[in-house]
Amino acid sequence: MAAPFRTILVPTDGSEPSQAAVRLAVRIARERGCGIAFCHAINYGQAVALTTTPYGVSGAPEMIEALNSEGEAIVADAAAIAKHSGLSPTTKVLEGGVVSAISRYAEEEGVDAIVMGTRGLGGLHELVLGSTAEGLVREASVPVFVTHARTALRADDGPLFKRILVAIDDSDPSDAAAGFATALAPSGGSTLIFSTIVDTRAAFDTASNYGGNVQPILDEWQFDAKLLLARAAGRARDACVASAQELIAMGEPIEEILRMASSQHADLIVMGTHGRRGLRRMVMGSVAEGVVRKSLIPVAVVRTTAAIARTSARKEAALKTQFA
Repeated sequence: MAAPFRTILVPTDGSEPSQAAVRLAVRIARERGCGIAFCHAINYGQAVALTTTPYGVSGAPEMIEALNSEGEAIVADAAAIAKHSGLSPTTKVLEGGVVSAISRYAEEEGVDAIVMGTRGLGGLHELVLGSTAEGLVREASVPVFVTHARTALRADDGPLFKRILVAIDDSDPSDAAAGFATALAPSGGSTLIFSTIVDTRAAFDTASNYGGNVQPILDEWQFDAKLLLARAAGRARDACVASAQELIAMGEPIEEILRMASSQHADLIVMGTHGRRGLRRMVMGSVAEGVVRKSLIPVAVVRTTAAIARTSARKEAALKTQFA
């Protein structure tokens, strides 16, 4: 995978998690020398619905005007932070369902990643951002960085993501996550910590169907996990990543990923949108959303390599048309 960023998109609503995302995105843009865009989405249909009474619509134009003014102020505040750091941001207030509006805008603008907070404000402000991080994790065709309000970023002396925990299994989204993390590492001098989890509960469930002896299953799954890690770390080293480590854990996937991130002093977790399931629920299962909800460090969630390839192809086609 090529150098991962030319432009990053930051959906913002002014909430604390959103402000944390702005700070993270500004740090990424400064470190990577890439463009940055801020957007704010408003669902006008829901706004009008809230003003509808049995006697007709009351106050809809005023509400829409107020939401527009608030949206413009929110993206302007975010842009001011970026400008203070020497960046030249763009801003846009979007209309429509929040997840679909942001996803569509990201594709139209050809951004390379989305950076956002875990959730927005409650109440009326659900019209603006709401809890959209998980929706974008599922829908966006580019990697999505998610951060919490309490997330503390590494100090300015050195790479932003000095130690990256890459949670992998034997799925295509996991391959995409490993490739994305590998592309992040060389320019920043990061250490990649490839990790995989043997889901012991799944192993015991499987053993109960085959005579109850769990040890052969655990042995096989650990052997497969070692091969998986060796391949990922080998590809990273071939791509000139200075340090690629390998870790296996046993237990419940979400908790083990979070525990390893803490014990390894990771600055970022990278993982695929979902893992492999079925009889061989060897490593991760579908845990990305659980990690996003609980992690106190940024999490980058990556879709399949096919989705990334389609996005890259569309960008290349657009560039050829632009300069034809």
